[in-house]
Amino acid sequence: MFGTLLTYDSEDDEHILEIFNDYKDALPKKIIPFAFDPSGNLLCFDYADHEDNPIVVFWEHENAAEKEILIEEEGFTEEQAKERARENVFYVAATFTEFLDKLYD
Repeated sequence: MFGTLLTYDSEDDEHILEIFNDYKDALPKKIIPFAFDPSGNLLCFDYADHEDNPIVVFWEHENAAEKEILIEEEGFTEEQAKERARENVFYVAATFTEFLDKLYD
């Protein structure tokens, strides 16, 4: 399900940079959000292994702990924390165009 696109309006609460900064400690590296679903999860571009043409992924916010918490409180190594962050990322589409083609009323 698709909720809302993030905005470039810096006065809006869903400004793309504000949302990125709010979630950057929990998001895996090279994941950039562009929309919310109705439950507050994020649709994102994933640039890991796709630097020129990012894929579209779904990032589930449930059970997504910040990297620092996993390292400091759970005793994870940085690599383990990165792997854990990727467990909440799910493939949606190979391109943004393919993602748009999947949307319907």
